[in-house]
Amino acid sequence: EKMVSPFVAARSEGTKVVHGKPYLPDMQVDKSLSGDQLLKTLHAVLSAMSLLPEPCPPSSCSVTPVSGGITNALYLFKPCNGEGSSPLLVRLFGGEGMIDRDTETDTYAEMCAYLGRITYLGRFGNGRVEGFLEGFKACTLKEMRGLAVVKEVKKIHDFAKEGDLEVWDQFTTWVGEAEVAMKKDTCTAHEYLCKVDVERVKSRLEELKAAVPGLGLEPCFCHNDLLSGNILMSVEGDARVYQVIDFEYGGVNYREFDIANHWNEYAGGTQNPDGIPDYSLLPDKEQRLLWLREYWAKEDVEKELKDVETFMEINNYYWCLWAVVQSGNEGFEEFDYGRYAYERFIQGQKEGGFC
Repeated sequence: EKMVSPFVAARSEGTKVVHGKPYLPDMQVDKSLSGDQLLKTLHAVLSAMSLLPEPCPPSSCSVTPVSGGITNALYLFKPCNGEGSSPLLVRLFGGEGMIDRDTETDTYAEMCAYLGRITYLGRFGNGRVEGFLEGFKACTLKEMRGLAVVKEVKKIHDFAKEGDLEVWDQFTTWVGEAEVAMKKDTCTAHEYLCKVDVERVKSRLEELKAAVPGLGLEPCFCHNDLLSGNILMSVEGDARVYQVIDFEYGGVNYREFDIANHWNEYAGGTQNPDGIPDYSLLPDKEQRLLWLREYWAKEDVEKELKDVETFMEINNYYWCLWAVVQSGNEGFEEFDYGRYAYERFIQGQKEGGFC
């Protein structure tokens, strides 16, 4: 039986503290706000959460948009002219209906305690407050290829978290939502999205699902979205320090899916408004073997490589379906979800040997 999030109980009981941090479900931030209106609204929320020093009037604070994702809106909030108080990262949730924000924030709070460095400070109705990692920046596609990242991925997979394997149920949900989205006029009129064959994806996933149990794989906790924007880097002396963030798609899955996802993200795509990955950047066989030898700390990883490569196809369909659903929900103005869905569909077909 699936565990009920403490946020659910908090809403029914009127509790204002969850995971030892403030939770104010009735406070919302209008995502259309900007400038002084946004500053004053965020200041009111943060004050109500007791996250600002006193006195700290809005006039002494600043708010700056932070780039790094296409699902959420991120803001750097600096209290009191940045003096005597740490900067805060305010995350306004996006992707309504795509992510269970109770489960996701439970996971984030647990990962903060497990990993250190990242901090959970509280949650409000449509967002969350986190500590801002000063001195860190999102990796470029080139920077995230370093073998030092392997250790960070392995650390996540070693996190002991109970739960059910949900990836196949997620596929079922997204296939249904994608079928609905593809009936919308805006989607059928898109030059590339109209070429995505959702029924083909559905039938191929059924075949792959039937084949996976024969691989003898053990599920573990996975990030499921290890792209460059979710891997931060800081240079400390001569060393590069990496920190994985954003666990909104995290859950129990096959590590092979997570590794395949990470390799697929070498090609990028979501960092550009046109949504076109560069698949010439995918790791070649030797690079994949080096990565897996580092991960497993052994020389012979041919079987492990074959397993991950099975999930390269599966993972492409995962983000293809996600992008189809987002096409119906968000449209194409800020990011071309339709082109991205098409590119991931075609790449999935290539990985499966169909084109």
